[in-house]
Amino acid sequence: MNRAHLDKLDFHQINNLVDWVFCVEFEGRKSFPLFDKKAGRDSMYIWLKEDFTQEKRQLVYSKLMRKPLQVMRAKVEALFKGDSYLDNLKMMIYSAHDTQVQNLLTWLAPTNREEDAVVFASQVIFELHYDDECADKCPTVVTLFNGKALSFVGCEAEKCTFEQFLDYLSSIWHLGDLNEDCK
Repeated sequence: MNRAHLDKLDFHQINNLVDWVFCVEFEGRKSFPLFDKKAGRDSMYIWLKEDFTQEKRQLVYSKLMRKPLQVMRAKVEALFKGDSYLDNLKMMIYSAHDTQVQNLLTWLAPTNREEDAVVFASQVIFELHYDDECADKCPTVVTLFNGKALSFVGCEAEKCTFEQFLDYLSSIWHLGDLNEDCK
């Protein structure tokens, strides 16, 4: 592929090429230098966010987070009541493409992450923590992106009390009826 051919590509064709180059490099194979890496990542970032409006992000990710939040709430309520939580669910896994991960991060809007395209095999983890000695500061939620803790407005550094986490999510949550609006 030469420069004349590259100059004729439209944005979507360039994005597919960038995606291929990143995939090949992620697998440890050599690719050929077609473009500046930063420009390639910038085009990926634009492409990944293109399909989602802010309203769509609110709707999609509010719906996606319902079940994990329901489980977290039940565990926290049982903890404060001194009950044992009967559901032994320890982990939930949602598999997604880079588009969904990118838009989840855009919806969450962490304060300590620069907007950039997500890399292959990226993951977002929400961990509910509790320590018997934490008094009124527990439980806490730590949100990780590729192993790095994320910070949010209204939270202390890189972890939120459970209440802070709920307050933050309510500020970005879809305001309508999720069931009705998802039809």
